[in-house]
Amino acid sequence: MKGPVLAVLARPLGFFLQTGGGSLPPLPAEPPIRGPFWTLVVPALLLIGSSLATWGLYRKFARREGPRG
Repeated sequence: MKGPVLAVLARPLGFFLQTGGGSLPPLPAEPPIRGPFWTLVVPALLLIGSSLATWGLYRKFARREGPRG
């Protein structure tokens, strides 16, 4: 039973993928943002910010005493 149902559902999806999604324009070949600022600085700031936030939450909940809830 699964085989025919999957074949019927996959046929339109395959056509959609072969036609390139209908009338949508293709995506640009190059990313709109590039350079050392976006590839080095922004990821480093995001990593530092998320690490500090995680550490802060850890410290907050590690200090809590008594029963949970």
